[in-house]
Amino acid sequence: MSKHSSIIARYRLIGFVFILAILWLFIKVLGIIFVDGPTWRKIAQTMHQPDTVTISPLRGNIISSDGHIVAISKPAYRLYLDFGAGSIQQLPQDSIYKQLDSLAYQMSLWEKGEQGTYQALRKRLREGYRKAELKKPGYRYVSICPYEVSHVEYQHLKQVYPLMMTVERKGRMVRRRGPLSVGLTYEERALRDRPYGELARRTIGSVYKEVKGDLTQGEYGLEQSFDTLLRGEPGLAVRQYLAGSTRQNTLHSPRAGYNVYTTLDMNLQQIVHRALYEQMTQFEADYGGAILMEVETGRILALANLTKGGESYYEGVNYALSALNEPGSTMKTPFMMAALDDGVCTPTDTIDTGNGVFKYGGYNIRDHNANRGGYGRISVAQGIWYSSNIVLAKIAIEGYVDHPEGIYKHLANYGLLERLDVGIEGVATPTVIRPEDKSYGNSTIPGISRGYGISVPAINTLNFYNGVANGGRIMRPYLVDRVEDADGKVIQEFQPQVLHENICKPATLDSIRSMLDNVVLKGTAARTVQSNLISISGKTGTALMSNHGGGGYRTSGEVYMTSFCGYFPSDRPKYSCIIFVVNPHGPGRASGGIVAGSGVKRIAEEIYTLSNPILLDTITPHTADMRLKHLELAGGKRKDVEHFLSAYGIPELRPQEGQKATLDQLVVPQYGHEAVQLYPLGNYSRGVMPRLVGLAPSEAVYQVSRQGLKVQLVGYGRVVGQSIPIGTPIKPGEKVILQLGNNHRQ
Repeated sequence: MSKHSSIIARYRLIGFVFILAILWLFIKVLGIIFVDGPTWRKIAQTMHQPDTVTISPLRGNIISSDGHIVAISKPAYRLYLDFGAGSIQQLPQDSIYKQLDSLAYQMSLWEKGEQGTYQALRKRLREGYRKAELKKPGYRYVSICPYEVSHVEYQHLKQVYPLMMTVERKGRMVRRRGPLSVGLTYEERALRDRPYGELARRTIGSVYKEVKGDLTQGEYGLEQSFDTLLRGEPGLAVRQYLAGSTRQNTLHSPRAGYNVYTTLDMNLQQIVHRALYEQMTQFEADYGGAILMEVETGRILALANLTKGGESYYEGVNYALSALNEPGSTMKTPFMMAALDDGVCTPTDTIDTGNGVFKYGGYNIRDHNANRGGYGRISVAQGIWYSSNIVLAKIAIEGYVDHPEGIYKHLANYGLLERLDVGIEGVATPTVIRPEDKSYGNSTIPGISRGYGISVPAINTLNFYNGVANGGRIMRPYLVDRVEDADGKVIQEFQPQVLHENICKPATLDSIRSMLDNVVLKGTAARTVQSNLISISGKTGTALMSNHGGGGYRTSGEVYMTSFCGYFPSDRPKYSCIIFVVNPHGPGRASGGIVAGSGVKRIAEEIYTLSNPILLDTITPHTADMRLKHLELAGGKRKDVEHFLSAYGIPELRPQEGQKATLDQLVVPQYGHEAVQLYPLGNYSRGVMPRLVGLAPSEAVYQVSRQGLKVQLVGYGRVVGQSIPIGTPIKPGEKVILQLGNNHRQ
């Protein structure tokens, strides 16, 4: 019995201790809830449960064929204030308002428009603070400005009052972070930057400002067509907020978007853009476009579009690919090719054009010199030289009015009736009046022979002439060479593709090319396109527009589209080119040779001078030291510059140790008494102004953009002066003015 009593006593003791422990625990819980509760709840307000977030990938770059980045993502930030941060909650209200007002003032210095004024930002911050104080859902983190800020702006903001303060500590002034800086947080976003501005802007494209699912989205141009490859794939991370700070652990890194390498050459793009701009401004036209293509491959090397906006022109719509216009006389060449191939006529046949007026189907078909008595009887070949409407109309009547299916078959074989997939959205599909259409009549085929009743985008017209230059082989025009990942691995590659082979008989092709030669040598383009530097072949075009005003050919007066389409050099064509200008004004406005042909001539001559910058007769008669006095040599890649120095016997000083550039590195020439020394741009470190004098504008703009500077170009030609001296310390956001000119050494 005593044994059981001792066991019971021990159990009672254990039970009593257990009851005491429970009572102690209960009292402790009550203490935490009612005594320490406010303190712990205040700490809890500064903490969040970890959450999984996505990490936006960096969008891939778009790069020109000559290695220049034409579209690049740069970091931008959406800024927020965490009004629940402890350091902010400890401030008195009047102090918070004072610091918020100072913050609004600092951001107003960025001059972001009406939403970025001091008054607008001050109101935004104060209202955000009041809503956060009332603990309204969603107002703990307040967006402090309604726009993204750049990396430079964000870094600058963190270094100024009130985010950074100067206080006295132990008798000396020190800088420390202000209370607001603890609550400052951000979302990083990628903005799209085009270092070349308006150059090929419509072709390169743009992205939407809003990010969907942490991915950027292309809006138009190549940005849209290659969007799924450019935008990349988002990553995953775990993010936790603790006492105003943020900790983030990456679970899965984002995959950056792929880089798209275009066929565009920015040196050539500048030439084409400038030539089109000068023709547009000279004739005060409504809009126009220009395309430069590589004959052998179909690669589009330059693509420019300009729309009138107020007193200037800008890249608005990609008219060269999307505008359906009746081409006018440039359509005479494919029609003539069909007629020669079908044996309807020969180049030496003669046709009587009379006094320049021919009545058919109730309409008067007129030659452009009808007011001067017409051409009389001329050969079929001369009908192309002089762009005779009557010659082509009579050929059409003879060969195709009764059997129209033949001409449609030829036009399809020339690629003039199909939509051309160049690698970008928005390319128009040509249209043509066919026998089954209500508007078809006896005058339809004669109309098509001179470019009416058929509407094609400029790219189709150019592609046909490119085929003439390419020995009768029609290529598929394209804008992208390849797509690579960040490590340079090729993801996609695009090769030249033949659409139509042997579009005509060899004899026909020879006759057509001879006719196009003589258009420039003897015909409608003789005074405007013929060049002493380079041989050019092609055809002028003038069309009275039926769709300009929406009610027929003469609803808005006489509105013309003038054009010139051809290729150069004539004997061994390397480039094909078209310029078209809509609604030009002033003398010569109805002449394709004057309005458009002179622009193509300028393009051809400038491209020629790129490859032949030193004229032999200006340097060979002189000794080496005399050649330097007459030498005009642009900077560029070392291998290219040294090629010219070697070819023309220009001595080069051996660079000092450590100053020799790589073959592909940019160099600029510096002239001595007896030799040229080539200095690499890489000698200048980041944050120091490089030497830009002597470079082509495209190279100079690229170098400046890498330094984060704003640039203004003045004049044309290569860089002859820069507003910030070489070697001067520079900061991102500074503006440099580059003076362009010829810089002849006399």
